[in-house]
Amino acid sequence: MLSYLRHMIQLILSPARGWEDVAAHPILRSEAFRHGLIPLIVTSGLSVLFRALYQIHTSFVHLIPNAVIGFLQYFLTYLIAQVVLTAYLPRITSDGQVDEYRLTIFLCFAVGQMSMIGILANLMPMTLTLVEFLPLYVAVVMFKGREYLGVRSDVVGGYAGATVLSVIMPIYLFEFILNKFIL
Repeated sequence: MLSYLRHMIQLILSPARGWEDVAAHPILRSEAFRHGLIPLIVTSGLSVLFRALYQIHTSFVHLIPNAVIGFLQYFLTYLIAQVVLTAYLPRITSDGQVDEYRLTIFLCFAVGQMSMIGILANLMPMTLTLVEFLPLYVAVVMFKGREYLGVRSDVVGGYAGATVLSVIMPIYLFEFILNKFIL
């Protein structure tokens, strides 16, 4: 967990150097997933319960479905992004292959950063515009990870679009769909 968080902070502070550090000091795929991403998305789901502290006429019981949605939107996004990028990356990588290890690590950090934004948004009693724009920074961090994944330099636009459409967009799409059908 500590190495995951150390890499996460490095990616936030300096995305290009962060991906270099992730490549130079690899962590186990299972550690990144089980001890990094899963605790973050569980925390993101549970952070929804903090709304009961500052929203009038809201109880913990009414927020439990929102907590489940908070977890599911990130977990399902991870799964969808894994499938989409596994199918798309062979077309744009320099060797035509997908390094499953690197893709898993990449997604653990990208979805993890999005869940950190969710935690931050849930802990704030009001909506801040700055927090709403933080996914753009996650897009920058993912873009800087193109060399880590071995993406050719002539297809960076397609890579940027694929990462945004498979990592950032599904989070909001799943939140909307799950809120419509569960709540």
